[in-house]
This record gives sequence, C-alpha cells and structure tokens, in this order.
Amino acid sequence: MKKTRKYLLCLLTLALMLFLPATAAQAASGQQPGYVSSITAKVSGNNQVTVTWKKAKNATSYRVYYKQAGGKWNTLANVNGTKYTHTSSKKYPLTAGKKYVYTVRAYNRYGRKWGSYDKKGKTVTIPAIPGKVNVTKVKANSYQEVQVNWSKAKNATSYHVYYKEASSRNWRKIDSVSGRYTSFKHRSSKSFPLKPGKKYVYTVKAYNGSFKKWGSYNTKGWSVTTPEDPDATPTPQPTKKPQPTEAPKPSPKPTSTPKPTPTATPTPSPEEIAANAEKMAKEVIRLTNIERRKYGLTELKYHAKLQQAAMTRAKELEIKYSHERPDGRDSGTAAFEAGVGNPGGENIGAGFTKPEAVVKAWMDSDGHRTTMLQSHYTHIGVGYYKGKNGTGYWVQEFSSGPDEKCTLTVDANGGTFPSKGGVEKFEMAVPKGMTLYADDFEKPVKAGCVFEKWTAVYPDGYETKQATKIHMSESLSLKANWKDATASAKVSSINEEIFSDGVSNDSNAENTNTDSSFEVIESVDDMDSKELDISEDTDESEVEFVEDNS
Repeated sequence: MKKTRKYLLCLLTLALMLFLPATAAQAASGQQPGYVSSITAKVSGNNQVTVTWKKAKNATSYRVYYKQAGGKWNTLANVNGTKYTHTSSKKYPLTAGKKYVYTVRAYNRYGRKWGSYDKKGKTVTIPAIPGKVNVTKVKANSYQEVQVNWSKAKNATSYHVYYKEASSRNWRKIDSVSGRYTSFKHRSSKSFPLKPGKKYVYTVKAYNGSFKKWGSYNTKGWSVTTPEDPDATPTPQPTKKPQPTEAPKPSPKPTSTPKPTPTATPTPSPEEIAANAEKMAKEVIRLTNIERRKYGLTELKYHAKLQQAAMTRAKELEIKYSHERPDGRDSGTAAFEAGVGNPGGENIGAGFTKPEAVVKAWMDSDGHRTTMLQSHYTHIGVGYYKGKNGTGYWVQEFSSGPDEKCTLTVDANGGTFPSKGGVEKFEMAVPKGMTLYADDFEKPVKAGCVFEKWTAVYPDGYETKQATKIHMSESLSLKANWKDATASAKVSSINEEIFSDGVSNDSNAENTNTDSSFEVIESVDDMDSKELDISEDTDESEVEFVEDNS
C-alpha cells in the first residue's frame, strides 16, 4: 500500500512538471533572468508617467528605476506585472519641464539573481502646465480704455485676454501677449468695442506653447464699469423774447441817398487758419494743465506729432462726430499714422467757440474728466477745426510715451523679398502699441517652395502658430513659413480648442468643474484713472469662449 502511494505521488509530480510553463519552470530552477526589452515611458496624466515593458525570461518580478537626466538611478518600485505608473511624490518628484529617464530590471527570487538592464533607459519630458492666472486689477482708464493686470503664472509662455459684457454668456478673445508681460490695455475698437457706462468682465488664460498646454482660469472673471461719456456739446441758451416797442410816428420822407457799397470780408489764408488753430490748441493745453495741477498731477507736455494726429481728428469730426474715424477705423490709428506710440484716451467736443468753454464742458463730464486726469499720461496734442458752417470741433489726444518704438524684423526664412533687392530680412521701426496686419506685408519667394503662413517670434523664443494681427507691444520677428511645392496641397486649419467655462480642453489643466463638454471653433491661435466698480459677482452659469478674428 505504501509503495502504491509513493508511486502515485511520483506520477503526480511528473505530470505537474510536464504541464508547468517553460518560463515558470526555468524561473523555479533559479536561472538568471533575461534582459528587459521594449521599455516605453509616456506621460499619462498631471505629473504622471506610465512605464511598460515585455516579460523577461526567468523573471519572477521586476524593479523599476528612474532618475532626472544626468542624475543617479533611484528605485521606484518592485512589481510582478509589466506595467507601472509613477505619480509624482515628495520622495520621488516629477518637476514640470524636466527630463526623466526610466529603466527596468528583472529578478529571479528562486536563484536570487538579477538580469541585465538598459543603462540608457527611456527618456520622457514632463509637460510644463501653466498655473492659474490671478488677475490683480481691472481699471477703466477712460470710457474707451480698460487696463488689465495679473500676476505671473507658472510655466506660461503667453497669456490670452478675454472679455464680455456682464450680461453675455460668451467670452471673446481680445488678444494674446508674450509671457514676459503681465498687463494689457484694451482700447475700444470696431472688433472689440467698449461702450460708456457699461459693465464688462475680463479673464486671462495662461498657455505654454512648448507643450501646447492651457492653464485653468477664473470662470467668474473680474468686472469693471466704464465711465459715462455724454459727448461734450454746448448748452443751448434760450433766445430772449423781443419786447414790444412803440409804433414810430411818421416822418417826412427823406431825400434818397446812394447806398454804400459793402466792404468784402477778406478770406483768411491757410496759414492764418492754421495759426489760429494752433493758438486755440495751445490755450486748451494750458487750461488742461491748470486742471491737472488742482488734483496734484504732473503737467502734460506738448507733442508735435500727437498734435498733428489731433488736428487730423478734428477735421474728421465734421464728417463723422464719433470716436470712430470716417473709414470705420479706431481713432487711435490717427496717432499711429502720425508716428505716435502708446496712444491713450481721446476727448471730443463740438459747438464751442472758446477754449475755456470746451475745457469746462469736459471737466463737467465724468467720462471726459477721468480721461483728462489720468496720472500715467505724459503728453498731449489738441486739435481745433472750424467747419464750413462755422461749428468749432475740438479734440484732445493723450499718450503715455509717444516716442517709444518697437522693431519688427520681417524674416523670409530662407526666401527673399524681390521688391527689396532680394534681401532675406529687413527691419522697420513701429510706434509702440500699433497693430499691424500680416496680409499687408509682401509675401517672399523661395525656390521649390510655396509660402504657407506668417508666424510671430518673440524675444524669448516663443513662436505663435500663425500670425494674422501683430500687436507691437515689444520688438519681435515676423517669420515666413514654407511648404514643399511638390507636395500635394492640403488645406489645413489652425484650431484652438475653446471650452465652456470651468471645463478644460486639456486633461492636465487644473479644474474642479465636472462638466466635460467642449466646443472646437476654428480660429487662429497664437501658438498670436480712476478705479471703478471692480468685483467678482458675475453670472456663474455655463458660458463658452467664442473668438472673433475679424
């Protein structure tokens, strides 16, 4: 009986060894494990890296190592499978923008032996996700200009500024600025208007162009109300009622005498008209500075080019009495055409015959007075024009640095500009704050290539995806991009993923809103006074971003 049982036990052991997989049997034998191959390392979430590999011969478990590029290996974990996700921690950190290397080594617990490993490892870069932008101030400089300031956000290469009327659900992108700047002046324009006495809301999003990542943003935004702007017009004076007089007594008919020939009024020469306009303007500047001194503000300096712009605007008021020019452009373009940088607000008036009358009317108006008393303005230009019907038109133009210029380098990027003698690059000085349009530039030529688009390159190396408008807040380059002429023509659109408030188009962006819907809208992505009623009490209902590229 004992022999039979022993015999059966031997048969069972033999059967188990026959059915045991070869690798397990080899592992159980204590042989050295093989080399771990096909290692992959990929970013899988916010500060997470997932490492995978193929099963190694004779392995019973694996050890995962990592290091910052150039550093020493650190043991992360011992695992039985062929996949491991490394989540950043205090002990094993992952820093945004840094490179990390991963490798895996096989182990045989029966023989207590280690296999060889890939000493180079697999490298992965942790995306630099921008932080949430904290807006510090929203300030109405005038009824047609709002300034937005914010704190620098971590990992931001650019900032996108959005606004909307307080009653609207849709955000509109005004512009984008380089990550070097933390302020933006929104000047009213046809595309992005500001109306007197209206409440507007602003928010700012940070973007990292290197990793194409968006930061989270304040969904409520910061609100500001623009001052009222009752255009300065003279108060009509009541006409005195004529008093009745006694009927005259008849008198003897006088002997007729010849009527005197009227003396013709001489027409003033253009020189005399210009001299009178300059005289009127000079007096307005003097009276304006008297008012500024009353408030403890520095006097504004006369600027010839700013004066030229103001005179141009005064003549235009006879055609169209508005802060919009007769051709529909913003009034600030007159300053840029005159070579003036950093234009500020504009005051207009009509119907006044004397400088003191129009200055008094402006000071009696909240909106105009706010513009006149801006502490950051340094220069002034005044325009006066007497229209054909005798109406006087008055304009004040302000600037906070009229002589500041930025340099735009136009780069054909391997091509040439035929109209400029075949040069590859040329530079132009542009008034600071001016907006240029890419379509206005001559397209270069390059052998074997077709011009594709312009991109803007900032001093810090950040390059936009496409440039249609170039806002000259700093010196930068406009670079031509090419595609092979022999390649099949493909029409591609540059899209910015625009999402509903509180919902990120990037799973890595910080967000607490659980709504996951978003909308992709075709757009050109960049990858580009008196403080009044600032609050965060705007509508919290879902809104969506809509970009206007007109």
